[in-house]
Amino acid sequence: MIHNRIYRIGFLILLMISSSFIPDRLNIDQRVEKIEYALENFSETYPQQKVYLHLDKPYYEYGDIIWIKAYLVNALTHEPDRLSTNLYLELIGPSKTVAERKRLRLFNGFAKGDIMIRDTMPEGLYQIRAYTNWMRNLGPEFYFTRN
Repeated sequence: MIHNRIYRIGFLILLMISSSFIPDRLNIDQRVEKIEYALENFSETYPQQKVYLHLDKPYYEYGDIIWIKAYLVNALTHEPDRLSTNLYLELIGPSKTVAERKRLRLFNGFAKGDIMIRDTMPEGLYQIRAYTNWMRNLGPEFYFTRN
């Protein structure tokens, strides 16, 4: 009899504890709405940008001109980004130093430009890098780069 009563009390306590862990559906919906609102607010306050460079050729040699068309878009919507007006281009040499630096003017998320490969530049593998001033807040891992 005592064992039966202890089991019943233990079962009731276990039932009360386990029922407190069952989430309330309304509570989950409210949490999801708060998270969605926070993410939307964050993405509006701190929009992320993506830049892409379209180059005229895959390889270049001395005396060539790299013709560039740049596209700047909002990272979430992929619509042209109109927040930034300047795009910075860097040609990084084999010694990991900036061999050439240019600033292109963005118009409604698009820009055109060129970089001359001078014959005084050392031979080797170069990298082109593009970013906006806003992208510098997020770090170089968000820049556009291509060898």
